[in-house]
Amino acid sequence: MRVTGRSYKECFGLVVALILSGCDTPTEFSDTRVETFVAQTGLPNVTGPFYFTRLGSYDLQVFSIGFGEIIECPVLLRVSVPPEPAECRRGLAMGLRLSDRVGWVALEEEGITLPDNANRFDITGGDDPVLNGGLWDLLKERDAQFYTVYFKGRISRDPDTPLAALHRIADELPEWMWPRGGHLLLDNSIAVADRDLVVKLASLPVFQGDPYAEVRTRAQALLQ
Repeated sequence: MRVTGRSYKECFGLVVALILSGCDTPTEFSDTRVETFVAQTGLPNVTGPFYFTRLGSYDLQVFSIGFGEIIECPVLLRVSVPPEPAECRRGLAMGLRLSDRVGWVALEEEGITLPDNANRFDITGGDDPVLNGGLWDLLKERDAQFYTVYFKGRISRDPDTPLAALHRIADELPEWMWPRGGHLLLDNSIAVADRDLVVKLASLPVFQGDPYAEVRTRAQALLQ
């Protein structure tokens, strides 16, 4: 069992550090479908895209960009860039390309999730290839943080996500400490209409500090 005490905000901060450390470093990899998508979204002051996990067997590519207000990079990051003043961005967008479909799985600014927009990665229904169990297994193995925080975060919020996928997300909550995931499920009308899933949330285990306390309380209230 893999359990971590990292909060969502801490995960965000770690990803930002990984991205911004490469702000002034050109990438040798190019994905024209991603780059066309980024150019069309119209976000201001974009840096990137920066490419991360790729699952060739599923034609899947994870990427990110920095965007928005130009800020001075944190001191910790300046050691990774040239001596001239380094520029970073206040916003972060995490994206996913699956075959010819490209969209954001998260759009954030200083750790605050921005509202969904037309450029989000959209779930098309129960037969959507992005819901393939083998894809989930491999992505979880290759990039557990992206899989847990960003990928499943997008899946949880989409109104077209089927119940079976929502159950898997609930089943995996004890493996990686992710209270926000529990709250996302409780905000999902399909999830809360299923008593078995709500019972799973109401029965989440108690870990040190009890990060799932609020999730259990919300779920138990629905069962009364």
